[in-house]
Amino acid sequence: MKVYKIGIVGGGAAGLMAAISAAQEGCNSVALFEGNVRCGTKILMSGGSRCNVTNYSVKAEDFFGGSKNFIKNVLHGFTDKMTIKFFEELGVKLKLEPAGKYFPEDDKASSVLHALLRRAGDLKVNIIVSTKIEKIEFSEGLFSLTSGENIFKAEKVILTTGGKSYPTSGSDGGGYSLAKSFGHTLVTPFPALTPILLNEEDSLTKLSGVTIPARLTIYYKGKKHIESENSLLFTHFGLSGPAALNISREVERLKNEDAKLFVNFIPSYSFETLSGYLKDQIKSGSDRLVLSLFKEHLPLSLAETIFSIAKVPIDKKFYSLSKEELKCLVTVAASYELKTKGVRGFNQAEVTAGGIPVGEVKYQTMESKLQNGLFLAGEILDVDGLIGGYNFQWAWSTGFIAGHSAAREAAKKI
Repeated sequence: MKVYKIGIVGGGAAGLMAAISAAQEGCNSVALFEGNVRCGTKILMSGGSRCNVTNYSVKAEDFFGGSKNFIKNVLHGFTDKMTIKFFEELGVKLKLEPAGKYFPEDDKASSVLHALLRRAGDLKVNIIVSTKIEKIEFSEGLFSLTSGENIFKAEKVILTTGGKSYPTSGSDGGGYSLAKSFGHTLVTPFPALTPILLNEEDSLTKLSGVTIPARLTIYYKGKKHIESENSLLFTHFGLSGPAALNISREVERLKNEDAKLFVNFIPSYSFETLSGYLKDQIKSGSDRLVLSLFKEHLPLSLAETIFSIAKVPIDKKFYSLSKEELKCLVTVAASYELKTKGVRGFNQAEVTAGGIPVGEVKYQTMESKLQNGLFLAGEILDVDGLIGGYNFQWAWSTGFIAGHSAAREAAKKI
């Protein structure tokens, strides 16, 4: 039976990077096992099939979950600048968009995947598809990887099985049980970067298709917990767009806690400044329609919805606006409490929060602290980032370090 130096379980972004990194380090016996008929399904799906490869500035503060110090050290081991250079050397030139996101110049996620597969092929990585690893055991210095009736042997194993987001892509959470079989614990996974569901009776669900810049804020136990200011998209079921996606993991995590979600529809104003501006207009005796101010900042449909929720007539003029009407308008416009009923779940989640705690992994190598020769990389770990290329950067960084380290460890046995 052939014994591979390194067996990698999972052919997504982290797995492909780990395979390339290990082979580039000189390991000529790398096998990559993928349960699907092809590798990189989520790469092809990402960024609207454009693949947001990384970001202009990737910091530990852009991530949730594990220790910020751990994340910082890992990102330093393979930086966003190194990612850009890596892909350019593979023939994939990246372009920087205004929001700080890097995409392939041709806007094709397939260019990213094909470049990775081509490089892995050039390095003689043995990619074995349609082979889901269901069990891994360690005995007498070797790992046995079982898939159906087939058993594969490897000196080192890298788990890059992903989380539970988009399970149809193959990320069904199976990697967690593989890690747990070696004593690893699990922070209960939950969906992140996923749309937020609103109660059907919320008037905002009638604004499907409207997009605005907005600020979402969660208050937890009466104190400001987290804030997200970005583009917000109204849908027939609730909220999407970066502002909603970035805060969704906390909406889900705190859904049974004393937490409230508020939206400021005009983030250029705070509650106080908007209130002050309206009061100034009232004092001046302006006969201008109050609605005209809101139309300067918002689509008419949303402006009229705010007036409807606040129970203020849309033909109201500043000079006749009562104190109670002013308070209601400002409250709805700048601090409207959203009645949520959770998030859309793993089927619509771009990434998984939770996973194997990073405290059980060595940041220098991504090797397990519980099982020598076992490495973990990518979404299987309890780290999830904001939207904008951060999660791919986490995959590239952890995958590179794991592959590089596993290859160096395997070389010591020669």
